[in-house]
Amino acid sequence: MSTITISQNITAQTNDNKVSDDEAGFEKIIVTAQKRTQSINDVGMSITAANAEEMVRAGIENVGDLAKITPGMTTSQSLMGTPTITLRGIGFNGFTLGSSPAVSVYVDQVASPFMEMARGVTLDVERVEILKGPQGILFGQNSTGGAVNYIAAKPNDTFEAGISGSYDSFDETHLAGYVTGALSDNANARFAARTSQGGDWQENYTNSDKHGQRDFTAARFLLDWQAADNVKLLFSLSGWQDKSDSIIPQFRGARLQSLGVNGGTAVDQEKYDRGQIILALPMAPDDAQAANWGTDSPNAHDDKAYQTSLKVDVELSNGMLFTSITSYDDYSQDFSLDRDGSPLDIIDITSSIGKIEDFIQEFRLSGDSDFMQWVVGTNYMNASTTNSIVIGVGDATNTAVVTNAIVGTNWESATQYGAHEIEDYALFANIDYLLSDELTLSAGLRYTDSTKDFEGCTSGDESITALQSLISSGFIDPFAIAVGDCVTLEPNNAFAPGLVKNTLAEDNVSWRLGLNYKLDSNTLLYTTVSKGYKSGSFPVLSSPLSIQLDPTTQEEVLAYEAGFKWSMATAPVQLNAAIFYYDYNDKQIRGNILAAPFGVLEKLVNVPEAHVQGIEVQFKAMPMSGLTTSLTTTYLDSEVDKYLGLNNAGIEEDLSGSIIPFTPEFQATADVEYRFAATSNVEGFMGAALIHNSKTNSSMGEPTTGKIDAFTVLDLRVGLASDDGVWKVSLYGRNVTDEYYWTNNFASQDVEVRFAAKPANYGFRLEYNFY
Repeated sequence: MSTITISQNITAQTNDNKVSDDEAGFEKIIVTAQKRTQSINDVGMSITAANAEEMVRAGIENVGDLAKITPGMTTSQSLMGTPTITLRGIGFNGFTLGSSPAVSVYVDQVASPFMEMARGVTLDVERVEILKGPQGILFGQNSTGGAVNYIAAKPNDTFEAGISGSYDSFDETHLAGYVTGALSDNANARFAARTSQGGDWQENYTNSDKHGQRDFTAARFLLDWQAADNVKLLFSLSGWQDKSDSIIPQFRGARLQSLGVNGGTAVDQEKYDRGQIILALPMAPDDAQAANWGTDSPNAHDDKAYQTSLKVDVELSNGMLFTSITSYDDYSQDFSLDRDGSPLDIIDITSSIGKIEDFIQEFRLSGDSDFMQWVVGTNYMNASTTNSIVIGVGDATNTAVVTNAIVGTNWESATQYGAHEIEDYALFANIDYLLSDELTLSAGLRYTDSTKDFEGCTSGDESITALQSLISSGFIDPFAIAVGDCVTLEPNNAFAPGLVKNTLAEDNVSWRLGLNYKLDSNTLLYTTVSKGYKSGSFPVLSSPLSIQLDPTTQEEVLAYEAGFKWSMATAPVQLNAAIFYYDYNDKQIRGNILAAPFGVLEKLVNVPEAHVQGIEVQFKAMPMSGLTTSLTTTYLDSEVDKYLGLNNAGIEEDLSGSIIPFTPEFQATADVEYRFAATSNVEGFMGAALIHNSKTNSSMGEPTTGKIDAFTVLDLRVGLASDDGVWKVSLYGRNVTDEYYWTNNFASQDVEVRFAAKPANYGFRLEYNFY
């Protein structure tokens, strides 16, 4: 089948490009999806755009919240608690620090190349653009699903300042502010900051302890300098710190890895005893606030990041523009998470300490004439990542090896270590050529060369060290591995233990062809075919054997799309639609392998063949003065065409025909708002927003342990604002029907757990601006 997309959600307006209302009665939506300023109705691709007011209205505080306004997008928390994005069925639910996402994130065209670094991007933004489908030409190879491009609010040449604050029913407080103005005749600056504090929204259902508070602060400084008549510089320095609690998943039942035997051998008895303790754990009720956790670690973050960037635009002769974008990122994390949702150490993240540094340089040259617009460029990235994760497993059934008779202790923990050195080179070009007054040909090409050097292994306590020594004792002397050294064994080297080192070198050519036909001034017809790639990945996981650390190869998406964008000339009505079909090959997922003598082991694997097809439609209208309505529906049909995988029992299954994880068949968003004159200089408003997702699954083969039920969420808002924009006060309710739903559900070690979304929450918000 195919799909229909409706691309523009909302109105957005740039400081540099003030525009009047178009014929349809809506303000024009200005986007930079092709790295130049255009009306969204002139861009032949599916785009969702939202301005700052609409993001506040929807309660969007981070990248994951964009699913509230973006048809076809789902967000979830991975097993490590990190956010993952799936767009039209294309996503990567990995959780290795430094693994590349399938949907890339940018701020003012500056990349946040790893999802962990993107927590502060929603600060003081003017608008956000979500581009759907492969965006490899202008946004790089790791954007097979799409790209999210934030545009920060820019400095002004006149003084402005603003403050805002909100408080909700979980006692969470948000404060934000900005100040901007001229530093000289040719230099303007802007400083913005925000902080979120408090809000313990989870409650331990065994002892009533509270958890889930926010402690997040972000800031950004922008300097806009007209260095010469033809030279403009934009310097940015931003950073954030997150000391929030880690959100605890809910324990939903036992799924024992090893049953053991009551009265059997010492090992079997230990497995049996541990299993009985796990089976006796109380299951979380169907209450979003309900959780249970241990106190061995703080279950909190101590993460921080900063980014500095410099964009230089130089206007050359003949209408050409030279652009240089240079950026540097530094990210560090130290967090813990009770991943099993219980007071036991079944699969707890005792600590995860990691660091990412990256340097990115892009040069491009662009130009336009009466019949052509073009851009050519080159991009370079160098990144390094390290991550050391201590996993507490002392109460799991499958770690009951009873080696205490040998070393005096049982297996309590394992340490997963991994480090990457990444180097990417790319050349790209794109052209829009006017074949006639109505017909435009768009073509793009990008060559990418990528090299990843990896090292990693597992180490652990005395017990796992002794166990791995015994396994390898047929080939080397027993107990040759020192405690703290790598215990990962190399089957192809006489099962010798040691640090695993490997290199993944890949290259690819992304491309795009499109035709845009302007039927009249209000109607655009378009069709595109494009190919994009996501680079291969090395995992960081518990690895008794080195083959578990082999990389997956790059995945690819061949996408076909056709659609239209239409605005009524005589009334405020907008209708957009698109159909699409994706060939999705070598999708990267966490799967299983069968390896002696251990049995079933976890490993990153490629799914050879899959496809996604679907329809998106959006309708927006103003049926009467002051009343604005919008409705977006998305239908997705995803299917694995070829994949033989192992289940947790080590039995090979043909998983062809299963859906792609995190891809609900049907999604819908609706919004209605009514604005009216409360007094001669005060405007009132009231509105409602509805989100619906049909059921989906977090795993291949759609096991019951991965089911994610359908949900419908209703938000309400009401408020007053001065006509001159100086102040605004509003009340809001999120999930006012108190719908219990979750974004991820998975089996891990001996437990099934899920990440529940927040329950009903009410609050008020105040804004005041100084002009």
